[in-house]
Amino acid sequence: MDITFKAILSYRIKIAGVILLTAVGFFFINLGIASLNFIFQPQIIILLNIIATVSGVITVFYLFNKKIPTIQLSEKSISINNVHRNFGEIKSFSPSKGGSEPFLILNNGKRIDLELSWFSKEDKTIIAEYLDAIINNKK
Repeated sequence: MDITFKAILSYRIKIAGVILLTAVGFFFINLGIASLNFIFQPQIIILLNIIATVSGVITVFYLFNKKIPTIQLSEKSISINNVHRNFGEIKSFSPSKGGSEPFLILNNGKRIDLELSWFSKEDKTIIAEYLDAIINNKK
């Protein structure tokens, strides 16, 4: 039994919003650079424009290359964004309490946040119940 859960539309809206804010920021940077046109030489203005353009392009490429949050559950393991963990490696599962994100504690003490806020409410419930049943009841 393998079940895969993917982030909902709000994650894509976040990416579009960040791209829009980057474009607006780029506009205001150019506006500021244009107002400095009479103080600095044209070479410095061109250099500042190039720096702003490169930083904007890097931000957009980063957002498009970032993977959509995904959790895959099977009978023996969990995969969080293509990082596989066997249930034997997991010491405990702490469900969300009062708006906090649920997390896993590994046997070596490392904490892994599940970042379920991007998933639908139904998917959050299914994931939390499944992990609670498998991990916390294995003792």
